Amino acid sequence: MHDNLIEVRNVYKKFLFVDVLKGISFNISRDEHTLLLGPSSNGKSTLIKVLAGLLKPNRGSVKVLGVDPFKEYSKIIGKVNVLLDDYALPYWLSGYKYLEFITSVKSLDWNEVVELAKIFNVINYWHKPIFTYSSGMKKKVALIQVLAGNPKLILIDDPFTYLDRESREILIEILREKSRRSLLVVSTHTILGLKYICKKAILLDNGMKVAEGPIDKVVEMYS
Repeated sequence: MHDNLIEVRNVYKKFLFVDVLKGISFNISRDEHTLLLGPSSNGKSTLIKVLAGLLKPNRGSVKVLGVDPFKEYSKIIGKVNVLLDDYALPYWLSGYKYLEFITSVKSLDWNEVVELAKIFNVINYWHKPIFTYSSGMKKKVALIQVLAGNPKLILIDDPFTYLDRESREILIEILREKSRRSLLVVSTHTILGLKYICKKAILLDNGMKVAEGPIDKVVEMYS
């Protein structure tokens, strides 16, 4: 059986005249939880969007769960949960109504959604409209919709942005639990407890892969 859930081959992505990804290649196997590391504006967010099937590479090939995520997006729906760094929530809805809608669309377990809302202390605010939320509260609502369920792959870009220390620690514990059932690929420049969950790291700089390997070794280079 093919063990790689992600295969990236010589991927280039350009926006106008700017090369954002420059010949990126790597594999990620089913239990190889991976950090995408590197300074801001070096291609990590673009790579997450390519893996999620939201952007088409200009050159190269991508396989996620055995299919091209851009051309065969319908085949990964329900199997891949994604949280982008530039997520936007429907500000006119309450957090409750939004999560209720997401639960219906994605056929999630409402009890799990409620439990996550309790853990993140969202439930005390979720009947208020989202436009009244702090940035941290919006981030928690966005995290709940990506952490609920049992997808084969979870892609998260900048998971710790806007979260306080307690919420970051809660998130790390939830990700540790999720890693038993789902492959995690996390783009971040704040490593925290993720180094105890992920096995591998890929370091990007100026749109190029400059290192790939065991997380301790790559984190040492990044530091």
